[in-house]
Amino acid sequence: MNELLDVKQGTATLINILSTVWLGDWDQYESIMAKMPDELKAQLPFSTHYDREEVDLWHQNHFTIPADHFVSPYFSTYSSQLSGNKEETNKALLCLIGIFEKVGFYYPLERKLYPDHIGSLTIFVAAILQQEISTEKNQNHDERKQLLDIRSEILNQYVRPLQKGIKMAAQGKIQNLFLKEFINFSAEFFEKEVFDL
Repeated sequence: MNELLDVKQGTATLINILSTVWLGDWDQYESIMAKMPDELKAQLPFSTHYDREEVDLWHQNHFTIPADHFVSPYFSTYSSQLSGNKEETNKALLCLIGIFEKVGFYYPLERKLYPDHIGSLTIFVAAILQQEISTEKNQNHDERKQLLDIRSEILNQYVRPLQKGIKMAAQGKIQNLFLKEFINFSAEFFEKEVFDL
């Protein structure tokens, strides 16, 4: 595998780790982390603060239960707040659903998640990266270009604005070190140039 494909594979793997946290899938998170070499774990500043019971409790309080500590994990929340235009938000959600259907991504339906949940969006980006790797190996340049365009749209229109919204909403609300470090890491990661490959 060439260097670009190695970078894409590593990026997809890291996105899958981030997605397990966004979704609160602790069994999967622990399974991935158990197989990861210590030098790679050290590059994930949130990982040293992991305590399953505590993190699970605060994850539910912050991302599942709408109460005082709630930080919405949904694109539509921040889109509506920024634009003040519900019609634009609804149009963006319909566009997102159309993109998912176009490539046969039914993960949100299978998991009973809203398509604009940060976990759905990040898993979608990882799936697109995996498809890109496959098209590059098969030298299918037209499909690769389509996938790059889709990935760029999802990142720029949905994931990056949502990450910024969550990071801002989390300030002052999230004290759990694992989740605090995780949110900062995730927001910074999705801004990196690695996505321009």
